[in-house]
Amino acid sequence: MKELVLTATAIRALCRIVLSCEVLHVKKDEQHEAFLVEAMKKRRPIRLAMLLSKFGKSIDLYAKLEEFTRDLGVEKIDSSVIYKFFGGQDHANKIVGDLNSPDFPITAERAKHKLLFVHMVIPVKISSTQPSIRGVYYNGDVTVHLQDLASFKDDDFQLEQVVLTHFGLIIDSRPSEELVTFILKTQLGVDKFWEAVRYFGHGQILDIAPLARCARFTLGKYGL
Repeated sequence: MKELVLTATAIRALCRIVLSCEVLHVKKDEQHEAFLVEAMKKRRPIRLAMLLSKFGKSIDLYAKLEEFTRDLGVEKIDSSVIYKFFGGQDHANKIVGDLNSPDFPITAERAKHKLLFVHMVIPVKISSTQPSIRGVYYNGDVTVHLQDLASFKDDDFQLEQVVLTHFGLIIDSRPSEELVTFILKTQLGVDKFWEAVRYFGHGQILDIAPLARCARFTLGKYGL
């Protein structure tokens, strides 16, 4: 079986997702964050086996990513594989399991739906850049409006442009049309996620400001 390698673009995508993640009942692994930031800056590929060896005991992400990649039938992990993983059924199952665990600190239905929605990688069309960044998630016959998104200081995007977000942070400002179509089509079939989408569809606005503040703080810590 061929050894899997994460390309430099995959490391960049993964790093951005990890930095934006705000899981309430799990303490952030700063060693993991710092490792990914340094790896992203070096712009070099990394063997998945090395990540499993270094972080596999404390983080189940890499074992699940390996299984997902094998199922896709691809020979390397690039950014599109990362986005498909975090925008699809496997990641939704993980989130729902966390939300339903006895020690999860939030029980309100609306809050749980919001966390599930923002925790997935989702395509969002930019609808405003001033005074704050706003966007719209379109899929099927449902739209969800998001306001006060955050971004990396070096990213560039324009009105009507489709970007990818995670926890209110724009993680990719130039996703391919093929990737966006794949994620949207996949998410139509993710039942629990789609429940959250329908909960906030039909004109509701999701204020992402608290998540955006957390993301900006984390990015600032690493000079991003």
